Amino acid sequence: MTEIRIDLSRPGTPVRAELFSQFFEHMSHATIGGLSAELVVNPTFVQSTLLKDWQIEELLANGAWADAIWKGEEPTTRWAGAPTSSGVAVHLFHDETSAGVPFAWSAVGEVRPCVGRVGDGVRVRRGGLRQVVFVPTHRTSRIEIAAWARTVNDAGALRFELRRRWDGAAGAAGELLAEASVEITGDRWAEHRVALEVDAVVGSTEPVELSLLFDGDGLTLDRISVLPSDHVNGMDPEVIALAVEARVPELRWPGGNAVSHYHWRDGVGPQSLRPSRPNYAWGGIESHHIGTDEYLALCRTMGTRPHITINLGTGTAEEAALWVEYCNGSAQTPMGRLRAENGHPEPYDVDTWELGNETYGSWQGGFVGPEENARRFAEYAKAMRAASPIPLTLHAAGDWFDLAPARDGLIDVSNDGQWHGELLRQGVEHLDVVSLHGIPINDRFFEGVDSDTIHQSLMGWCETALESQLPELLAELDAGTPEGHAPIRLSITEWGPIGASPGAVCIENADGAVWAVAFLGGLTAFGDRIDMCSPNGFLHGGGIMKGAGVVYADPAYAMIARLRALAGSRPLPVQASGPTFRIDAPADSGRVEESVPYVRATALLKPDGGVTVLVASYRAQGEDTLEIPGGFSVRSAEIFASAPSLRATPAVTEPVRWEPFAVDDAETLRFTMPARSAVWLELALAD
Repeated sequence: MTEIRIDLSRPGTPVRAELFSQFFEHMSHATIGGLSAELVVNPTFVQSTLLKDWQIEELLANGAWADAIWKGEEPTTRWAGAPTSSGVAVHLFHDETSAGVPFAWSAVGEVRPCVGRVGDGVRVRRGGLRQVVFVPTHRTSRIEIAAWARTVNDAGALRFELRRRWDGAAGAAGELLAEASVEITGDRWAEHRVALEVDAVVGSTEPVELSLLFDGDGLTLDRISVLPSDHVNGMDPEVIALAVEARVPELRWPGGNAVSHYHWRDGVGPQSLRPSRPNYAWGGIESHHIGTDEYLALCRTMGTRPHITINLGTGTAEEAALWVEYCNGSAQTPMGRLRAENGHPEPYDVDTWELGNETYGSWQGGFVGPEENARRFAEYAKAMRAASPIPLTLHAAGDWFDLAPARDGLIDVSNDGQWHGELLRQGVEHLDVVSLHGIPINDRFFEGVDSDTIHQSLMGWCETALESQLPELLAELDAGTPEGHAPIRLSITEWGPIGASPGAVCIENADGAVWAVAFLGGLTAFGDRIDMCSPNGFLHGGGIMKGAGVVYADPAYAMIARLRALAGSRPLPVQASGPTFRIDAPADSGRVEESVPYVRATALLKPDGGVTVLVASYRAQGEDTLEIPGGFSVRSAEIFASAPSLRATPAVTEPVRWEPFAVDDAETLRFTMPARSAVWLELALAD
């Protein structure tokens, strides 16, 4: 039995809403296939994507899954909700790149690559291109198409056809669902616009085929846009609705690993002139469909504070300063003038900037050691502050691995205990916040370890972080902060277990949502020392999902949105006594632990005088009986009961939900909670 004692006499600092922020990285389906309303993948006909064979196989498996579900068959593949492949949606139905066909497209007749207007193009001769798409017919039946094209030898009609892919109750495979055409008459590049009206019965989850056809001797295409008519400035209205509903306080962007190869000038100006480049961090395509102005427009729509991460790896201090000037400078400055030319004369006044991402890791573009990271931070910070007419809050890239012991095999990170000391030594005058990534990997250092032990090690990582690692780092920062300097805060700009083990706790599954209750609940006790917190991530694992014609949310995203209600409540000291377990096989950034409680409890005093109690189970198997003395009465009690490998898919969008829960409402509250669950109690104080 575990007893939870709540001290009502010492309420802490009100919980900051920023604990429940989000992280929007250009990876997986975040841009094309996610926030973007574009129905086609690879609208700029890119030839090289840097995708590995296993990534393409994963995308093709998702395509086969979507086909099977539509046909009413049992899929033979597992749905991968957030493949790392970036800017190419989450599924692929054709791969003919070995034949010179642009990625994600299929050839009809003679097709070959060529130089386009901006980057790659494709030349069509008596044939065309085809791609499987999902039309959101539950919202609109009209599709708006814009294509940049020119003739090579003769004029002709560029036809757009939408046809049924599979036989079904609504019609036969090959049935023409909609068509439109436009005459291409000149050898100069021009944008051509048409619309398709889908009058036939087409399900929003039905894979259909969009074809671009030309009967003449030669047509060159540079890019295409295929949007449902209800798009919101090119964005998906369903994704935006989920984003607004979550009341996200702060949105970090554009990375993540992707930022260490990101150059912001590529993502401003007319969409038709923006270059497409490989996503060097994740594989895939960076189309720059969503750049600075689109991101800041999204922030305004969501009512969220912008948080921009700059390229400290392969960028320069000058590039970073010019980005600050673009966002904050007056229209009389060079970059402010460019912003005005792009349709935004007033400064955006972005005051939160993060300098670099995981620069300690060898997977990162331009990775460095502690001394060089600190030198770059100081150089960039000085230039960025000089470029801004408003005060800036600057986050320096921290290193969670420096909070863990050195171990054999941990050779791809800086792990010598010097990272944060160097930031203090070289850059403390500019240092407002140290950014950390708490993302234990669920398939590393667990060789030969059974699944239950792995589960409890990953869950128990929260205790190590909350009770040891974060307090120790704050003490180090306080000791190195000069008199008169405001206390240096922490931000956890990526959190949640990740990895390739499908059955282990992961930010993408329901166990990850229970992990969020433990971790975020524990962070409420840190008050103002935690500046903000964002999971991994907003539009990839653990966030808003989109695939097979369905927009849905991973369990962790829904959990964070619910936990947002804790903002403004005041944490109460909690003492839990009960059974414990050992961690002898810690996660990569964890530690060996002698005694970890099987449950994590958080208590908060609400503005209305009630008390919220959250309890998360670290157990892999079994159950715990808990008692809460103090004469509380129960206003409501709910349980979130997870299970191994339980995750959302387009077919099952809510695999687990909060359900009413029985509590013995006596002088001492008593209840039993199973492993892998979280409990949410709303209590009233004793009279």
